[in-house]
Amino acid sequence: MRKQLGIAAIIAAAGLCAPALAQDSVSTNGGNLPGDALDPWSDHCATYVVDLHPFTTSKGHMFGVAPIIKMTKTNATNFNNLYSSSTISPSTSTGVNYSMPTFSLWENQPGAGLNVETNNPGMPVSPMGEASRFAVSVNEFGTTLGGSSYNGIIGAFVNYDPNDANRLYVDRRQAAVNTPDAFAGDSSQLGGLSMDADGNIFYRGDNNQSTGLNQLSGNNLFRTRLADRNCNVPNLISSAATLDATDRLMVNYPDVLGVPNNIPARVAGPGGLSVNGNAFAATTEMFVADTGSFNSTPNHLDMSNGWGSDHRGSFGTTTHDFLGNGADYTLALLSKDAPGETRILNVTSVNSAGAVVGVKGFEIPVATPITDNETGFAITYTGQGQPNNYTGATLFRGGVGHVAIGRDQAGRGLMAAMVNENGFSDDFSNQIVVCRYNASTGMEEWTLAAYVDQFNLFTENAGKPICDENGDPIGQIVNLDAVTGGFPLGPGMSAPAIDSAGNIWFMSAVELFNRIDTDMDGEPDASDFDGALLRAIYDPATFSYQLELVMEVGQVFSGLNSGIDYRIDFIGSSTNTGGATPSTMYATNVAEFAWNNSDISGVEPSDPITNGGVFFGTTITYDTTGDMRFNNPTSANFDPGLPADESYSVGLYVGYYQDEVVNPCPADFTGEGQLNFLDVSAFLSAYGNMDPSADFTGEGQFNFLDVSAFLSAYGAGCP
Repeated sequence: MRKQLGIAAIIAAAGLCAPALAQDSVSTNGGNLPGDALDPWSDHCATYVVDLHPFTTSKGHMFGVAPIIKMTKTNATNFNNLYSSSTISPSTSTGVNYSMPTFSLWENQPGAGLNVETNNPGMPVSPMGEASRFAVSVNEFGTTLGGSSYNGIIGAFVNYDPNDANRLYVDRRQAAVNTPDAFAGDSSQLGGLSMDADGNIFYRGDNNQSTGLNQLSGNNLFRTRLADRNCNVPNLISSAATLDATDRLMVNYPDVLGVPNNIPARVAGPGGLSVNGNAFAATTEMFVADTGSFNSTPNHLDMSNGWGSDHRGSFGTTTHDFLGNGADYTLALLSKDAPGETRILNVTSVNSAGAVVGVKGFEIPVATPITDNETGFAITYTGQGQPNNYTGATLFRGGVGHVAIGRDQAGRGLMAAMVNENGFSDDFSNQIVVCRYNASTGMEEWTLAAYVDQFNLFTENAGKPICDENGDPIGQIVNLDAVTGGFPLGPGMSAPAIDSAGNIWFMSAVELFNRIDTDMDGEPDASDFDGALLRAIYDPATFSYQLELVMEVGQVFSGLNSGIDYRIDFIGSSTNTGGATPSTMYATNVAEFAWNNSDISGVEPSDPITNGGVFFGTTITYDTTGDMRFNNPTSANFDPGLPADESYSVGLYVGYYQDEVVNPCPADFTGEGQLNFLDVSAFLSAYGNMDPSADFTGEGQFNFLDVSAFLSAYGAGCP
């Protein structure tokens, strides 16, 4: 049984289309352009409240959802820029102060938001006591008014009270931009990012096709310390000397550098360390970098068994001592086998300084069947089968983590990767292979978490079933062309990510049975083919995975901040031309630790508390006109004969939804477990700021009845 933080109440959830409350706003225009996205060159910081709302998966598990970051706006033809790679910190900092003292709150208020030109202001609120905090960031791109190629990085600290965890206090900061304004040329191109809970964001930069002044040269790595960002100045990434809260980790390096992951500050000390590799070089090396200095080594690869000294993709990471050799941190990435194919999941153990203390390679079986222990489906890879989702833009733009690495609750190591069965980057036939490793015994096991069977395409046996709470199929994984009609061809799956209990999260093309009423008789009789977010639930006893549908394209939520419904418009894995897209899911899109770093030793892997957070990019369209048309004027599907709505690229958060709790000592405003004058002072401050915590009567207003109720609770004391 998991520990509860208060007195649990039973909450009814109305299926997959439950409403969501979020950083959720539309403009005062009532639809159409320009919308209310912020400006990257002037709106450097913003703080606001996000309230999670529950929704249920196909297997009946409850999570909370909220779009917590909107991309910025750099031209007049779109509502905002597009998202690229995204990331979430693997852990949560607990018992810390809120990152800012005041946050803006609006509830059921169309037109309220953060943009001073196109929104009405929210109400300032000041949370009290200690907080827990994780961090997220996203890379965005677009075209400026002057026609330049814009790149920016947005980061955010997400604070919450563990006793009232469904309310998130978001501290959003523009971490970096590559142009000084809307009309100048760009000085750099930025891509690929990872982040720790202290707010250290790691990314790469070059001057590919740049047109502006003070361009970067060669390959560069940066670390922006989000907590130190000056909200009054932009942080322009260029070759000029002055950066804000940003460290140059590698400067003008001659080899091509891949996108960096990191060894977080909680392991490596203040600032953390970047960790990445090169590409297209004579000697494959791993780089560990801090300000102004870096160490490189080719000894991060296991080259026994005739395996080559060549790696691919970017690192996945875990705190788990995967190899059992006393490591402070463990890294994993793809590397070449003896025939030169990318089939080795290479594990590198490091100490807190990033020095290598051990390596071991795990070869994806070839010519030997890998069996899905849940369905019995088996696949035997030939010489062509290998992961190939690291090519193209992912090398320079991210995402980060082509090999997911973690552990189960018994301490056994887990690794997962997406395999292209036929070896080409836009392969239509994909699988997620999983290796379980017991460092104490050296036992190595393989299974499948997901698959498409290329010999049964467009049939009821096309791919692995997606199940309901009874284990009955409600759909299946399919090849991407079943959704797109053939262009792009693939891949149909993203890279995998592993949570604290060994569950695997990924995006995939799916067929959902009996969703469309073709003969208009009121009974759905045809399948819906869409992109979806899936969770493969881990069964440690049988080393198997059962799939549940978490979220799907076309799903509609009710925004309780804006008071307007919005629709999820994209969950995908491939670029428009084929091959993996930087904007899909990678290993760093899911937190390694459980919610609030909770002890999960006594819970089932399927329990939502094992999810410390999932963060990824998507697009949403608001039904500002209330006609349920979701008519996006910037889309090729726009109907000019109907009123226009508003559509935005956002960073979407899916996380643990806390059962409603009753505070056993509501007058304890400081959270110290006792009552004294500090609680009275904290209440009066919250009351003066009209913080909802001071609304003791729950009537939505502040008057003498709230003061009377507080004094009564104060007199009753703490139990």
